[in-house]
Amino acid sequence: MNLEGRRRRKADDQLLAVVVGTDQIDDPHIVVVADTSSGVATYFGPYPTATSALADAEALRREFRDREDCPPVTVTVAKLYAPGERMEC
Repeated sequence: MNLEGRRRRKADDQLLAVVVGTDQIDDPHIVVVADTSSGVATYFGPYPTATSALADAEALRREFRDREDCPPVTVTVAKLYAPGERMEC
């Protein structure tokens, strides 16, 4: 990876840390694709880290956007909690 690629990756990781929280980046995450007209959601994952989930979320978002036969969707990334683990407020 060249210098520009490393800088971009570092910037992406810093942004992700702000959005997800630095203590959650290395936790498992899922990608949620929801049909905006019906509300039906499909889940992908789990991914080992938030970064890997975010990369696939972007690929899925582009795929759905570029296909004419797909309904409009929202694509989000969410932390996957283990049974018994509680989300902090």
